[in-house]
Amino acid sequence: MLLALLYLGVKGIRPGPTLPAFLSENVAKILVENFNIKLTGKVAEDIAAIKEGK
Repeated sequence: MLLALLYLGVKGIRPGPTLPAFLSENVAKILVENFNIKLTGKVAEDIAAIKEGK
């Protein structure tokens, strides 16, 4: 699913508390920089950030 969303150009994805295991550290860094992928944290903080458009 993540790869399909990236292919479609979707940005700002929050895949979960950890990135998928198939992503190496270098690939994950590029995805964070280019696609604004974010890890999830505390629910209240994540919802507030999403509402703010962050």
